[in-house]
Amino acid sequence: MFWRNSERKEELSLKQYGVHRMLTINVPFLVIAGDHDLINLDHTVSLFTNLPKSQLYIVPHASHLAAIENPELINSAIIRFLNEPYTAIDRYYFVK
Repeated sequence: MFWRNSERKEELSLKQYGVHRMLTINVPFLVIAGDHDLINLDHTVSLFTNLPKSQLYIVPHASHLAAIENPELINSAIIRFLNEPYTAIDRYYFVK
């Protein structure tokens, strides 16, 4: 089984990739999470707050699989992110 190979599991772990390096990202960055996401909302908000050019979309009534549960909503959030210029004032959205 794939996960029985401990070397492979370690290779794929986030520790190896240095999550702290994400905090150096200085380009527009879209963070999407469901309001019932498996990832703790505090972690999601922390990522968002620490990335200066990020935007956060919290999808209502969605889990970590928000893109599967509501692809139209996610697509519209991505299109909005790509089409609208970044502004520090307009960083946080609840997608409806």
